[in-house]
Amino acid sequence: MKKLFAFMIVIVFAIQLSACGVTTENKQSGTLHLQNTIDNSTTEIKVDADQAYFADGNVLAYHSNLSVEDMKNSLAENNPDFTFNVIDDKQILMMSKANYPYTLFSKNVIDGNNNSIDDIYVVINESAAGNRNNDKICLPYHLTKNAFVFSENDGQYSLNGNIHDPYYNIVELQSSPTIFTDIAAFYQDCGYDIEYEGGNTAGGSISVFESHQSSLGSPRPLYRILVMSDGNNRFAMQFCEGTDIYELKAGEAIGNYVESLNKKDSDAFIGCYENVESESVNSFIESVKSCKETGSELFWRDQSREETIIKVHRTLISEDGKQMGSYGTGEVDCTDYWLVKLIGGEPKIICQYGYFGDTVSELGVYKEFKNHEKDDLVN
Repeated sequence: MKKLFAFMIVIVFAIQLSACGVTTENKQSGTLHLQNTIDNSTTEIKVDADQAYFADGNVLAYHSNLSVEDMKNSLAENNPDFTFNVIDDKQILMMSKANYPYTLFSKNVIDGNNNSIDDIYVVINESAAGNRNNDKICLPYHLTKNAFVFSENDGQYSLNGNIHDPYYNIVELQSSPTIFTDIAAFYQDCGYDIEYEGGNTAGGSISVFESHQSSLGSPRPLYRILVMSDGNNRFAMQFCEGTDIYELKAGEAIGNYVESLNKKDSDAFIGCYENVESESVNSFIESVKSCKETGSELFWRDQSREETIIKVHRTLISEDGKQMGSYGTGEVDCTDYWLVKLIGGEPKIICQYGYFGDTVSELGVYKEFKNHEKDDLVN
């Protein structure tokens, strides 16, 4: 079977460089200079290494035969200002008191033939990733199924990050029962405000705001993160920009819906949807006296598939004594999640659900994730 996303863009963290060893006194050690592209800071980290291949930059690499536990102890001894925790037999997480505290030491390293390399450590600042517009984002590598590709050719070394751009592609996550809340906590620890809907079992949406911005009226997040679960202990995430829904063509679906309902125009109302049971439209329209949108917000946007999830708040008022489908009678405040897709350039409502997770299950990206359980999303 063709591997999923084999054609996608891979973030390249470093170009080929000449490598040189570093020694201090009688101990194989050196100082790495890890750069953070968000705040342009540099962190010095002392390591026990036989050879440092990349000692300066936002992704570094060095050679060592120390186990993860021994490396953690060595790092803690040589760098008392930082805290080091072993995540598993391949990863160490370094924590600092800086604004962006997470740094990952990873032995999830492979060669060009996908063979594991057991004596290379890669060091990456988890607050130094960029998307297609060179926006600076934090990315919790230690919560992903990540791998790095290390190559050697005639004394020249290259290091590629085998992580797909999260704005365009699915990034598979660790199979952890707390993965959703772990991601949310990561962004809080990095100094951001967050809002979210969902949870660890089913996944959900996390909105990431600049600190103290989420309390402002109608704030725009820096980006949103969709966390998906297939229900069988597999998780993945994808990013989208924090755009205002009214700036998007998909937002017109709301106005079309409200206008056609208030005008009792059944043809226009049917035209709001990709598919709708036309025999039920007239009875619903005739039961509604008025409809007013009271607020809407973008919850997810997949630009490549032209799919958008909108959280729509509206008030329906029924004609006297008439039942408005499942909405009841009288004045009813409704909130549900619409999946809107551009079809032929026009926004069409695909579904309207009261639960965010139900709407996510209709997304093309979710179906792709769900239907490729045996594919490797990392490679």
